[in-house]
Amino acid sequence: MKKINIKGPIIDSQTGEFMSLFGADSYAYPSRLAKELTEANGEDIVLEINSPGGYTSSGAEMYTALKEYSGKVEAHVVGEADSAGSLIAMSADKVLMSPMALMMIHRASGGNQGTATDMNSTAQALNELDQNIVNVYVAKTGKSESDIYDLMQKTTWMNAKTAIQEGFADGLMEFNDKNSNESNAPAFVNAAVPIPHLQDNMLEEFKQFMQSRQKTNDVNKTTEDNKKTELINHKLGLLFGGI
Repeated sequence: MKKINIKGPIIDSQTGEFMSLFGADSYAYPSRLAKELTEANGEDIVLEINSPGGYTSSGAEMYTALKEYSGKVEAHVVGEADSAGSLIAMSADKVLMSPMALMMIHRASGGNQGTATDMNSTAQALNELDQNIVNVYVAKTGKSESDIYDLMQKTTWMNAKTAIQEGFADGLMEFNDKNSNESNAPAFVNAAVPIPHLQDNMLEEFKQFMQSRQKTNDVNKTTEDNKKTELINHKLGLLFGGI
């Protein structure tokens, strides 16, 4: 089975691609998952999840891509599957948790500014989003909508045993004796990590900047190579009696 990592905060694709240019790969985002699913080409996959959550829209896109994937999907929660991270786990045909893993579910959150009408619109959008999230958890657990909503309202943390009992997971990950040392203790500070976000056109502008730098480097290299060639020809000319 092919392994795909869902590690770190869940962010938008534009920001994720920008961060990857600097070697910062500790994020999960839709375009990265889409590329890995294409490479998997229908092969059964294991999602290795350790995420404090992030943008719900990105999580929804990743959830949909995984539900549409033709191969079987097995989720292994090795650290945390919180918030949007838990939604991605729900996309799997089977969810297994490390004995040290945690899962957290809660209501959607967001901010806005403007008039009272704007605030009411934001509240209405959040309520609709909550209903979508409830539907996903109901489909996995078989619980009633009211039971799921109560768990989200309270912000519910579940260890592996509780998640299995509540229907959010199907079982524990199994380990060989030689690999039984579990080092994926939950790091609560991850939930407070700021999620980076790029403004429109920043990625494209940076790409153009890098391309211009590359062109400048190519011109400088060509100039340097020409100087070296001229020097070699001059020395050869002196050596063989030329000018």
